[in-house]
Amino acid sequence: MTRRVLIVGGVGAVFGLVGTSLFWKSAAEPQPMADDKPEPAADGGDEIPVDKLPQAIAAAVREHFPKAKFDSVSTYTEAKVLHYEVFFKHNNADYEVTVTEKGKVIEIAHGIEFKDLPKAVAAAVTKRFPKGKIGEVAELTEPGVPGKHYHVELTTAAGKEHELTYTSDGKLVHEESD
Repeated sequence: MTRRVLIVGGVGAVFGLVGTSLFWKSAAEPQPMADDKPEPAADGGDEIPVDKLPQAIAAAVREHFPKAKFDSVSTYTEAKVLHYEVFFKHNNADYEVTVTEKGKVIEIAHGIEFKDLPKAVAAAVTKRFPKGKIGEVAELTEPGVPGKHYHVELTTAAGKEHELTYTSDGKLVHEESD
């Protein structure tokens, strides 16, 4: 399964997918008119206006984040199931929640700083890529599934990009590189 993750980095918030990147629109960017067709998102899905988000999807997100003010929404299809990615801030933190078309929340991604990773994860990344330039970092949870995973994007000294997912005890469970 492709991991969808929210990432924080640079001046604004950035969201990403393992293998691709999807950028969160800032409030200053023009928003599409209600009658505009969705624009293709970076992952091959579609961006949709926040006001076109189905109520069931919004309600599923609000079960976890009652005061969330949605910033942007995109969709993608995986295994013939439509998924919604809802991007927002909650308590001054950046989030991305992935919800199936039936309203099931399948992943919550929370952007964090590298320094906030569990020590075992930070040590595993630093040991393997001592000169790597850390890009984006996120904490991943799946409702109903115990434990968390951590997503780290980095660039090696040779310029090769890596996207890594670790368990909280520092075990690498997924890696993609260019």
